[in-house]
Amino acid sequence: MSLYWTAGMIIGTHFDYIPSWSTSTIVTSKTFTYAHMFSLFSTCAIAIPRFLSLYSTHGRQRSITASMIFSIGNGIAETMIYIAMYDLGSKWLSELIFATGSSCSVYLSPILGYLMFSSFAGPIHSLFWMPHVFPLHFKKGADETFYKRGLPELQLMSISWLILYAVTNDITSVCILHMIFNFCGAYSLGLELPSIKSKMKD
Repeated sequence: MSLYWTAGMIIGTHFDYIPSWSTSTIVTSKTFTYAHMFSLFSTCAIAIPRFLSLYSTHGRQRSITASMIFSIGNGIAETMIYIAMYDLGSKWLSELIFATGSSCSVYLSPILGYLMFSSFAGPIHSLFWMPHVFPLHFKKGADETFYKRGLPELQLMSISWLILYAVTNDITSVCILHMIFNFCGAYSLGLELPSIKSKMKD
């Protein structure tokens, strides 16, 4: 996990995402937009309640410290990778496919960005986070069907973050929302630093 976070910070530094993450970008009442409102609502009112209704500690002790470390580290580092993947699709790939300034580019570039983001976010959760980091955390009797187990809410939240970034270039707010989501999830499932270490050794 430390290597994953390190990669995220390197990517953020290389693409100048981290230098833009400063106090000068903090949202105020004058800069709060509908994109911020949509992202805040989809994260705190839709996605978080949905996942909290599914999670259980299965007897593990909840740790505020571990949840804070995880939420800050992952909320920043993974967001850097998410933004880079979105830009890879919406900017670089779009320029390869469409003529500069074409109407197709305007409407399809964000879709390419989302597809590139999804091509990373899906596998990293199914191949890394779920089997190697997170302990057993779904409640007994919870619906095992993947598309019913929070996927629609997760997609809505992810789309809202990408819209927020694309419309406002506000990486700070995306990181903060990611931290909030990570903290609530980590705390509710009883994620602890020792359990992360032992899980990675298995």
